[in-house]
Amino acid sequence: MRWKEVYESGAIACGEGAEFVELEHAFQTNFTTFGRTVFKLSLIIPPGKLVMPHPAYEFCNSGYHKFQHRRCANVRQGQQYSEPDRRTWCYVGSACPDLRGGRLLLPSAPSGGGEGISWKFCQDGLDESLHDVPPRELMENATRWAVESGSMYYYNNVINLGWLMKWAYPLLADQVWADVEPLWKIGARHRLPEAVRRALEGGRPLVIDVQHDGHGSQVVLHGEEAWSLEVDKACPHTVYCYRCLSGCEKAASGSLPHRPAAKGDEL
Repeated sequence: MRWKEVYESGAIACGEGAEFVELEHAFQTNFTTFGRTVFKLSLIIPPGKLVMPHPAYEFCNSGYHKFQHRRCANVRQGQQYSEPDRRTWCYVGSACPDLRGGRLLLPSAPSGGGEGISWKFCQDGLDESLHDVPPRELMENATRWAVESGSMYYYNNVINLGWLMKWAYPLLADQVWADVEPLWKIGARHRLPEAVRRALEGGRPLVIDVQHDGHGSQVVLHGEEAWSLEVDKACPHTVYCYRCLSGCEKAASGSLPHRPAAKGDEL
């Protein structure tokens, strides 16, 4: 099921699935109830009065609400490549027979007819995932999703591209771009950290933070490509602007102009 359509149906609120697992892990508290309550209240509060949005609200409105796809996303942002169980999840119809530890949320449509909604943990190699989408394609689509998003939310027409990269791809643990860049520049692939080598050899994109605190700029590696993402007001729809560092010289940079979706045009 498309994420955006699940939320817009009004049957399920952001937070009833696994959206806040990241926040629960970081803050050691239960956001599933509190976060949903704050989120619902925030929808009726004028934007100018919402001085400091709740983190759960930000995750929804500049993240999950803009997902115009059906693919699985990381349960936690920045799941490390070295983690043995990098779980992903998505929303599915209530008829799905194997939720793999997920949960049935709505047995049938609110009107009494039609299929309901569940969420499930995905199976790598069987379910379609965001980590299967090349970075350039994901960044291009993110711009379109933001521009085409509805107007009911405070973060109207904005998707946080930095968050999206970490919902899609694994993160290099305990090292930053400065630890990798010198070896990358001289092509010494055999000397790169093991997790980087494994990701490149497996054809999987990998996110590398620029700062040790995990905030701000990122670099995403994929094959021969290296993409830089930096917070920049020049890219208001995606918060981050992106540009090619190497290996993708023919690719466009920046936050691409809006391209209307063609029929069937989705990830």
